[in-house]
Amino acid sequence: MSPGRALLRRRVFRLLEIKQDREIDRQLAERGVVLWVRVRSAETEQKAQEMLQANGARDIRIQEIEIEKRLQDIPLHSWFEEPLGRP
Repeated sequence: MSPGRALLRRRVFRLLEIKQDREIDRQLAERGVVLWVRVRSAETEQKAQEMLQANGARDIRIQEIEIEKRLQDIPLHSWFEEPLGRP
């Protein structure tokens, strides 16, 4: 990539970031933003709650859901061979 194209690309990304920042600021001012945090233990859940509260979060709700784990959900799953006899 030429230096000119790299500079243009960088400027475009900065403009998009500014637009996204303004949109988030608008949403926060009007009604707030929904944020999901995924944790894997009670300890990290507690840390996440503390961090959210320290940064002004309100109405923090805990929801536990079961997530089925499939081979397709694992990053780079296609790099691994399927065991014989499995579809």
